[in-house]
Amino acid sequence: IMSPDRAVSVKSEVLEIKHLPPLSMTAIRLIEVMADPEVEVDDIADIIEQDPGLAARIVGLSNAAYFGQVQPIHSVKEAIVRVLGLNTVKNLSLSIAVSGVFKTDQCHNFNVREYWFNAIGCASLARMLAMGISSEARPNPDAVYLGGLLHNLGYLILAYAFPEELSAVLERMQQEPGEAEDPIQLQREQIGIDWISAGVWVARRWHLPESVVRMIGGMQDEQLPLAPDQFDAVLVSVSARWIQSYSRSKEAVLSGGGALSNLPSLDTETLDQIQHKWEEQVEELEALSRELS
Repeated sequence: IMSPDRAVSVKSEVLEIKHLPPLSMTAIRLIEVMADPEVEVDDIADIIEQDPGLAARIVGLSNAAYFGQVQPIHSVKEAIVRVLGLNTVKNLSLSIAVSGVFKTDQCHNFNVREYWFNAIGCASLARMLAMGISSEARPNPDAVYLGGLLHNLGYLILAYAFPEELSAVLERMQQEPGEAEDPIQLQREQIGIDWISAGVWVARRWHLPESVVRMIGGMQDEQLPLAPDQFDAVLVSVSARWIQSYSRSKEAVLSGGGALSNLPSLDTETLDQIQHKWEEQVEELEALSRELS
């Protein structure tokens, strides 16, 4: 199987000719402050409030039942201080701003709500798993959350750049669930590039954090090396694949073996507890995905 880096080098011209849409100034400024540990709440609030649409979505999300807020939130600063926290607001805002440049309405079989459920569901589960790992080996939960939010970014690119081709691929997958060809291989044959390679390509073009590039690329491999510097990619990859299985069958079990059971502190009991906690939030996650789409 072609690696993401190899696919990008071979097929990047497929995307080059489609003219990658420019990032908004809000997204550019958010990327610039992502790595700044000294950034202040007021600085982030000011950046977001320069984009009224984004500000409205952040305030709306902070009032969602998922976050359990009783008193209504009226401003981005309130959303940061009282509900979401600085890092969650940064990550959600960047994900919304980045995804917002892609118009996907011409790709008729692309389900935006499903895209966001997979993104935010993966982010939520991956962060829970990160928090369950013993502290000395734990990857940064906020970085893992951002990786989860952006892990399927490549689908937006394909829906934007190749709407008819991706729509045909998705239709085939829907008509023959579990029987059609591997979706990655099918995308390479029909489009010339797959969603993972497209995600890696655009993440690098837009200078997203290198950890995000690594986590997107990690979606390629079902068996990533269990080294500490790969734990974040393992958590995002496993979370995304499990949510896909859970969407097909509610009987999917997170503790059913595989890479997670080999990570520090993630024994069967811990994984069962994490799955139960995640499942308790499914309705709220679905509501959030509707809000985001």
